[in-house]
Amino acid sequence: MECRNLELILLSADGLKKANSIDKEDKVYVDVSILGTDNKLRTPVDKTGGSERTWNHRMKFTIDEDLAQQNCLTLVVKIKAVKIFSDKNLGEVRLPIKELMKGIKDEGKEMQFVTYQKNKTPRNL
Repeated sequence: MECRNLELILLSADGLKKANSIDKEDKVYVDVSILGTDNKLRTPVDKTGGSERTWNHRMKFTIDEDLAQQNCLTLVVKIKAVKIFSDKNLGEVRLPIKELMKGIKDEGKEMQFVTYQKNKTPRNL
């Protein structure tokens, strides 16, 4: 089993709708996990409000490169708003780790910048 480090910098999200029309400012954070592993990290809460959020938060994961190449690992990015009883999902992005690694490996890059749109209706895991 050959392990590889995967480092993400979660920069920002824009075009977000308010989680609740009563709240003047939603507190929004992002959960990032890799399906098929116990890896799960979270950004700090962005408290600025509005439709544009910025975290600029660095996350490091260790992944099994063989599982990634077999397309067994999926990166899941969930945007959530802090609520009193249960945090509300605002959207999510799912991306095969193999797709992220391919862009780096095929082009001989050490880093790449990618942008994805969130699903309008989050799916439950």
